[in-house]
Amino acid sequence: MLTAIKTASKGRIAFLPDDLSAESLPAYVTRPRDTTDGHLLALARHHAAKLVTFDTNIPGAHLIA
Repeated sequence: MLTAIKTASKGRIAFLPDDLSAESLPAYVTRPRDTTDGHLLALARHHAAKLVTFDTNIPGAHLIA
């Protein structure tokens, strides 16, 4: 499935530098299990990108259906 997504995106997938600290987590992150998702969302926003995911529990992320 990832190959199909990458092909359909026509080169619009990018790897972002991880240049944010944990102090940049979104307000919804209140439990340790939300830390990684929150960090990825904050990182995408910081770089004017979109976090695209299959996870329905990340507020503000774009869901792949």
